[in-house]
Amino acid sequence: LITSGVIPYESDSIDLMYGLNNRTVIFEIKSANKKNVLAQSAHGAFQLAFYTNEMNSSYENVDSFLILQSVGNPELERFLEKTLERLNTRVLFYDSEKDWPNKIGGLPLI
Repeated sequence: LITSGVIPYESDSIDLMYGLNNRTVIFEIKSANKKNVLAQSAHGAFQLAFYTNEMNSSYENVDSFLILQSVGNPELERFLEKTLERLNTRVLFYDSEKDWPNKIGGLPLI
C-alpha cells in the first residue's frame, strides 16, 4: 500500500483505513478456510456495518470492504459475493499464492 502512495490511518478497532479521493475507505480483514468461511463472512459483514454506522457520524463518504482469505473454491466465493452483496457488503478475496499488488483483486488505490 505504501509503495502505491496509500498512507493508512491508525485505529484500535478497524483493521485497515485510509483516505482516497475525498472518501474514507475501511476494511475488515478475515482469515478463512472451507469450514469457517460462512461464519467469517457473516462476522465480517456485521463488523463493517457497525463500523460504517459509527464512522458516518464523523466522516463523509465512507466506503467499506470485507477482505476475506480465498479458500480456493471459485464457486463458493461467487456465492459469498452474491450473498454479501444483498447485505451491501463488498468482498475482496486475498490470494496468498499471488504476488503484490495482485493478492487482493479490486483493492481501491490512488
